[in-house]
Amino acid sequence: MNIDTKRRVVYTVLSEVLDGDELWDVMWRWEEGYAQKSQYELNGFFNDCRDLHAIASNRSQLYRDLIGLLMKGTSGLKADPISQMEAYRQRNGILDNPVTLNTHEWMPCFSVVVQELMLQVPAAQVQQVRMQAEEQAQHRGVTPDLVYAFSMLALGKSSTNLLSPDFGELKTLLNLVYVAMCEQLGPVATDRMLSQAIERARKKFKGVDARLLLQHHTR
Repeated sequence: MNIDTKRRVVYTVLSEVLDGDELWDVMWRWEEGYAQKSQYELNGFFNDCRDLHAIASNRSQLYRDLIGLLMKGTSGLKADPISQMEAYRQRNGILDNPVTLNTHEWMPCFSVVVQELMLQVPAAQVQQVRMQAEEQAQHRGVTPDLVYAFSMLALGKSSTNLLSPDFGELKTLLNLVYVAMCEQLGPVATDRMLSQAIERARKKFKGVDARLLLQHHTR
């Protein structure tokens, strides 16, 4: 099956649960990360989309629908949405390769995501989330300065954006925060909070795809 047809399949299924810019954003997520891969990589795609409640809460059904249409062929598929996808990018000024930002430019983006997440965590559970994430970060060998910066952010205090941590460390630390939140608040609430935090960062830093800070979230 060619890429155009696979795109139509993905669009046909996802347009049932998403619309507007959120739909085009996810379509580009598929286009750039999974269009060239086999249908058996769909689990990885859905993992990457767990920040979206509409996908996380319907994952099993969406997976079955996608596989069914991929096996079925072009019958019943919606038209290729590539022109609408390109219009979305032009309208929002999204960079083609946002990961090429300097590492110090990702720290402010990371800070916004963490601050937004901590604002949504009930006050009684902030300390548990913070302490668990810190402990695991230290165990994973995350740079002490970055762990300290996270602690300040989690406590609602300003943190220096002059740090230039490794991009991989930022992803690791955010993943540990996510895992701690899932254990304290549950995955459904955490996915919703993460989606809101990522969206806020994307709006503040135009052209920067804050989703690149996410890893496959495994609990």
